[in-house]
Order: sequence, then structure tokens, then C-alpha cells
Amino acid sequence: MKALNSDEPSGGMVMLMWIAATHYHFIFAVMSAPIVVVAERSLATKFVFDYEKERRRYILISLFLFQIGFSTSFTLLTIFNIVRYVSAAVIAGLIAITSLLIFLHINRVNKRTLRFVETQNRDIKFDLSVRYQLRENVKTFKMLTTLLLLLTFMIVLLAFLKTIPMIMDIQEDTKYIFKMSTDMILHAGPIYVTPTMIWAVDDYRLVFYRILGLDKKKVAPLILSSEKKDEDVYFEQFVQSLK
Repeated sequence: MKALNSDEPSGGMVMLMWIAATHYHFIFAVMSAPIVVVAERSLATKFVFDYEKERRRYILISLFLFQIGFSTSFTLLTIFNIVRYVSAAVIAGLIAITSLLIFLHINRVNKRTLRFVETQNRDIKFDLSVRYQLRENVKTFKMLTTLLLLLTFMIVLLAFLKTIPMIMDIQEDTKYIFKMSTDMILHAGPIYVTPTMIWAVDDYRLVFYRILGLDKKKVAPLILSSEKKDEDVYFEQFVQSLK
């Protein structure tokens, strides 16, 4: 018969640790998302000139393993009190803000490159596939900027709501309000994620308009320009060949 003062964790304590582990794992997985997004877009910018030649599946696998490793490592460090949650939250908040700034810088690099390609389009280095990929990169950056801004804001807000009750001497009722606010942000994601996705992603927005019956648009008469460049014609033919 085991002693009542045994140091072994009871079944209830083990269950609580698993609950805490899954809770923190989700939080840290979300917090690592900006790093993954920035890394993927950075590599897409770097390999824009030979993306058709190499599939580079190892990039997808590496980013997937990194996110799992990041969230699992910080979860274990947190639940075993090796790293205080306050420190982890501050680190995650700094990572999110830094990732956003890097993302915006890479976005500007893509836009400058695209403008250069469109003005210096006689350079043989910039063939049609490269121009197409650059335009797709700029389009993707435009979509992801809204999503990353929301994600960064939510990460900083979560870090704030989780940290303030731990470092300040506040009443229990106030702590409960902070906890309830945190749980609402974590578990009510569709309330703010869905409208953001509809606003940011063109295809989602078109489907949403179609459901509401707002997809009927007036078609303006097409005015053909005699100054249309040959390069634009070739580019349009290239895009049509990809469909």
C-alpha cells in the first residue's frame, strides 16, 4: 500500500499536466507561426529565379519539424518550470514583432524587384516564368500581410494578458477577467479569424460575395490600347498556358 505522502503524481495531477501541456503547445505553436511564414517567404524570394527547376520539399519538411520542435521545447520548459511563462511570453512577443518587421522588409524587396523587372524587362535573366513568380510573390505578400498583422497582434495581446497577472499584485476578480479574456481569444478564433480570412484572401471573398448574392458586377467596356507592349502580350499568353 502506497504511503499517503508519496511523491509520485496522482492520476489527477498527471491529467492536469497533460491539459497544461496541450494548452501551452497550442499557444507556442501559434507563436512560432510568424517565424515559419517569414522563413517560407524569404526562401520564396531567394529561389525565385529557379523555382521551376527544384521542388525543394525539404523546405516544407524542415519548417514543419521546426514548428513542432519549437512548440514542444517551450511547452516542456514551461510545464516543468525550467523557463517561467513570463520569460517565454516575452521571448515569443519579441519574435513575433521581429518576424513582422522582417516580413515587411522582404515585401518591399519583392516590390522593388518587380518594379525593376517591369522597367528593365529586356534583361534575359528575367524570363516570363520569373516575372510570373514575382507577381505571385507580391500578391501572396499582400494577402499574408493582413493575416500576419492579426497574428502578431494576437500574440502580443496573449502575452500581455498572460503576463500581467503573474507580475502584478492584482485582485482575484481581476485575474479571472484576464484569464477569461485569454480563453476567449484562444477558443473563439473563428469569430475574428474568419472575417480576416475573407478580407485577405481574394478567393474566399469572392465565395462570400457569391453566397450573399453580391457577385454581380457591372462590366466596363474593354478599351484596347494600341500602346500595349509585346512583353505584356507574351506574359498573358504564359499565364493562360498555366491554367
